[in-house]
Amino acid sequence: MKVINIHSREYPVSSKEVGLLLDSLASKNDLLWPHHLWPRMKFDKSLSVNAAGGHGPIRYYVEKYEPGNLVQFHFTGPKGFDGHHGYEIIEKGNGKTELRETLKMETHGLAMLSWPLIFCSLHDALIEDSLTCAEVRLGLEPNISNWSTWVKLLRWVITGGNARSQELPTRQFNLDILLRRLPVNCNEPRVQCTSSWSRARFALYWSLIRPFSGLIRREWLRLIKQHAESARITQHAGEGPGITYDGVKLSS
Repeated sequence: MKVINIHSREYPVSSKEVGLLLDSLASKNDLLWPHHLWPRMKFDKSLSVNAAGGHGPIRYYVEKYEPGNLVQFHFTGPKGFDGHHGYEIIEKGNGKTELRETLKMETHGLAMLSWPLIFCSLHDALIEDSLTCAEVRLGLEPNISNWSTWVKLLRWVITGGNARSQELPTRQFNLDILLRRLPVNCNEPRVQCTSSWSRARFALYWSLIRPFSGLIRREWLRLIKQHAESARITQHAGEGPGITYDGVKLSS
């Protein structure tokens, strides 16, 4: 049975920003895969061609990888999955970028039943959660694709009744993405001296504090990153979206 399964979303950000998420796949700081809800994507080495691994019972190896642009995984399991899946970044112009996940394969044997009955619904839910992860990590308003009753039932059975409820991931920003959005001169101090005398006095003062000023501003950026990665946005079934920081709900 031939299978073509495509999921995509368009984001109002540059392709470089989305590329940073793609390149984080399977790393300790994975910003694209929804590992807070689904089995983590893991490989036997860093994301690169021929890295072998997968997520849960789905096994594959990296067949193609163009950093910041695309990654394609070739299935090695379950038995009967003959094909590949992967992410591709498409620059749309006008500051917009499409992130597309495509699965193409031929199923054989038992996979002709297991794909439509089990794996297809789970795959759809996982990838939609992944695209929502991208929105959260890019600082955009998340569009949640709610799990179907069938997906919830499958997860309940597979986990023995311990499946997690659908929720958004930690709002964990990539500092490189934050810095790309800041003005070039955002961290450049400027002082207006109104006379030669004040300019001379300030020059002496600045020569003394300049090294420490740089250290302080670097510490500001570190704290911004720390606080951004501590924020957590969750949406539970039956609740509206809420922002929780250090265990305290700030808004809903």
